[in-house]
Amino acid sequence: MVGGAYLARKLELQRLANARATVAAHLATIERQVRATAEARAIATVGGKTICFGRHSTSWRPTHERAFRAHVVHLQDVRRREVSALQAKLARQDAAIAAFRRRHGFNIDAAELLGRNLQLDSQEF
Repeated sequence: MVGGAYLARKLELQRLANARATVAAHLATIERQVRATAEARAIATVGGKTICFGRHSTSWRPTHERAFRAHVVHLQDVRRREVSALQAKLARQDAAIAAFRRRHGFNIDAAELLGRNLQLDSQEF
């Protein structure tokens, strides 16, 4: 049954990691949405991009950049509560994963393992 307990713990760790990855992906999606919306609003506010020809030329002007940054700040403020809730959830999930790894001995370093063995040996006497 020892192998079955190990497998169950490994599956639980994988479930925790998958849940964390889902929350991280949601945060990344929000960031992409904010940037895409800010870019569209910057272009609409300042005016269309001018047509540039040639290599290494850009139609993105400093006025576009200022408008983009202002829109990013505004949109991040609008979604601040959602983002901070997801960041707090990520922090809790990271702590839970770290505690699970320590509790069950997954991927711990040699010094911590040695310390754990010394504590177990001293408790036996």
